[in-house]
Amino acid sequence: KIIFQMKHSILLILFLSFGILSYGQKVTLTGHEYVEISKSFLTKLRKGEDPSKIVAQYKDFNFESLASQVKSRAEKLAFWINTYNAFVQYLLTNDGSLFEDRAAFFTQKRMIIAGINMSFDDIEHGIIRDSRVKLGLGILKKWFPPRFERKLRIANRDGRVHFALNCGAKTCPPIA
Repeated sequence: KIIFQMKHSILLILFLSFGILSYGQKVTLTGHEYVEISKSFLTKLRKGEDPSKIVAQYKDFNFESLASQVKSRAEKLAFWINTYNAFVQYLLTNDGSLFEDRAAFFTQKRMIIAGINMSFDDIEHGIIRDSRVKLGLGILKKWFPPRFERKLRIANRDGRVHFALNCGAKTCPPIA
């Protein structure tokens, strides 16, 4: 019995060493699965359920997979708009005082997505609005956007996106 347990322990160590079983591995999904997770995030919040497992999933997304699998414009818009709105709602539900300093709320890096610490401005102006300068009226493009922004951003901005993002104010579009 002891020899049997030792063999299993040795096998487990070998599997972990060579990556056959890997704990803490980044999550790799299809574009559709990423969009479904973002929709589930909003749904859980609307139902008053705990979305902490989904928040943890966002941290473990594989960056290269997210960049390569969320391909179509529709998938990118759905994923990033859902993600933005869900995190606004999640953070403000957990701590409404975060909104007392609105500028800081949007500029501070508050969420980890695919191992990247991001702010709401990173998502809105960098990814959704195709690397535009926040105060540039949508005209000025950033000269040197970060790598993650270049790989994730949505080309060909759409002005209607303003009506899809919820900034947490009463006058913003409702999150549904």
